[in-house]
Formats: sequence, C-alpha cells, structure tokens
Amino acid sequence: MPLACSLVGCGVRGSYWAGILAEHPGVSLEVLVDPDLGKAEELAANLEIPVACHSSLKPGSGPRDFVVLATPPELHHRQAQACLAQGMHIICEKPLVEEFAQAVELVRLAQAKDRQLMVGMNFRYLAASQHLRQTVQEQRLGPLAFGRFNYTRNRDGRRGDLNSYPLTMQHPMLLEQSVHHLDLVRYCYDQEVVRVCADMWNPPGSVYRHDSCVSVLMEMADGARINYLGTWTAGWNSMEFAWRTDFTDGMVLQRNQFTDVVECHLDPELGLAGPRFKDGDQAEELHPVPLETQRPLIDDTKGLLDEFVSCVNQGLAVRTSAHDHLGTLALLEACVQSNAAGTWVDLAEVFASHGADDLWPSSETTPLSKSHRGTDP
Repeated sequence: MPLACSLVGCGVRGSYWAGILAEHPGVSLEVLVDPDLGKAEELAANLEIPVACHSSLKPGSGPRDFVVLATPPELHHRQAQACLAQGMHIICEKPLVEEFAQAVELVRLAQAKDRQLMVGMNFRYLAASQHLRQTVQEQRLGPLAFGRFNYTRNRDGRRGDLNSYPLTMQHPMLLEQSVHHLDLVRYCYDQEVVRVCADMWNPPGSVYRHDSCVSVLMEMADGARINYLGTWTAGWNSMEFAWRTDFTDGMVLQRNQFTDVVECHLDPELGLAGPRFKDGDQAEELHPVPLETQRPLIDDTKGLLDEFVSCVNQGLAVRTSAHDHLGTLALLEACVQSNAAGTWVDLAEVFASHGADDLWPSSETTPLSKSHRGTDP
C-alpha cells in the first residue's frame, strides 16, 4: 500500500519534489502546503493531481505516514518537531537546521519516536558519486592521497527561478551549496573529517548580504588532506566544477557537477622520462567512465526517495539520516568556528561541546531499533 505523503513548501525545490512524489508508485501525494495557497493550487493543477491544498500543516489536516519539508532552513526545526510529535516520518531538505544544537535535539527526538528523519542530500545518489565511493572502498587505484574540489559559479539569487532567501541569510554559500560538497567528501571518501581550517568572505560585486565564498582545508580520518573552494560570486558566468581525487596508483576527475568522470592509472616510469612538465597526451591517458544517464535533480532525488520508502516499509534505518547528517553539520559548524578564530577546529570538539559524543556518525549506535544493512544508495 502506498505511503501517504504531505509536501510542505511549493517553491523552486518543492516543485521538483511534487513531480517526483506524484510519479512514485510507493507514494500517494495527498496534501500540498504553502503559505501562498495559490502557489500550492497552481502546482497541483500543473501536475494534474487531485490533492488537498492548505496554507499550513495543522494536526489532523494531513496523512500520518510521512512529510517532505521543502521549506527555508530557518523553518525546519519547528516544522520537524511538530511532524515528529504527530508520529510522521520526515524527509527534510538540506540543511536539516542552521544550528547544530537543534540538529542534536531533532535526532534524539526521532530516536525516541522511532521515526525516520532523512535529509535531502540527493547528490549522494548520483552515478558519479557512487563511482568515486566504490573506487575508494575497493582501493582500485590504491589508498586515498589527497583531493581538490573546485566549484566556481556566478549565481545571482535575484533570478526568478532560484530561491531568494539565501540573499539575506548568514553563510549562504556554506549552508546552501557547500553543504552538498562537504557532505560528498564524507560520503564518497567513506570516512569522517576530523579537523578543518576554513576561511569565508564576501567579495566585491556579491549580491549576497553575507559570505558567498568558502575555502576549507580538511584532514580526513586516514590523514589525507582535501582542499575545497566554492563561490557563488564569480567574474565569469561560465561555471567551473572540478573534483580531482588522487590515489597512490591513479586519479579520478569529475568535470561536471552531475556527470563527466575520467580517470587514469599512474605510470611511475613516465615520471622519469619525457618532458619534465607534461600536458595533454604527454601524460597518462584519461579514460572516460561510463555512467548511468540521470536527469539532474530528479533521478538522484528519486534514488533518495526509493531508499526512504523501502526502509519505512521494512522498518530499517535510512543511510542518509539526520544522525549521519550530524557529521556534515558538525563540519559546517567547525568551518564557522575556524573562520571566526583563524585556527584549526576539531570536529570531535563540536560534538563534545554539545554533549553529543554518542552521536558521532561512525558510532555503532543507530537512529532506529533496526539498522539498514542493505546496499548503499
């Protein structure tokens, strides 16, 4: 029997969710909620689906199975509390909340209620992300050596087809965009970040009130270093995405945020011959990685939803849970602290300062009574 669902938030991201939920065979989308009731009604009409539309999600006004929160992050804490109190499972758009203490509270509440609380980190479900994670896990190119992640984009938040709330929020790049990338570092490298040194700033020409540039140096649990640079304020409207991961025996390079992955095997002898500075065909050949074709922001989100529905039906814990998300939120909090203090910050100290040592994501404890031991997303 399909799971009854309410969607709260019918904006840019909510409209994606509405289409995905309406098409999923394991879901019955029954309620759309938005303060602008006309927006909810228009979305229902566009999708040609018979749903109830409300301006707020009140107790008893919606289904009891699960809710998708596609609302601005400052609303998530209160909304998630209310939904958990009503016994609903939840998928919440990222970030779960803006304050680490609130995230700890929600994780403990979800545990107490034995409810799923999943976070919409849908980029984990991209074929490119899965390839890199598998490469790391299998050590197909040897142990991880270092990584460099560059995301340079001129995102004008005044566009009508973009969410506008980042224009005035604190740390917009970090909380709205870098959160995806830093989460992927944890997920694809299959280990936790243990400490960070971060710098954030707002360059001239930015349309954002707060920092739209983020630079982070991360130390992983195995000692590898990852260097990240992300910005929404660039001097060129051509977007650059380049995530290069070097291993002892080769390299993987993702050249598009959704696809275009190439790799090579290191030839040690080549470093001893030919030009000292090699480019193009003078170096090892780059081989394209065949990846499953996916619709960006749709099929990756569907993969997240597939896992959620399966786990709810089987009583298993989702992998992309709020519990796991604490590792990413602690990383964001450590970046904010490092930027303010100008020093390295240990993530263990973030957990300890909030009395949450037992919630470290690598802990054997799980959010629900049963642990999800199935295939990774």
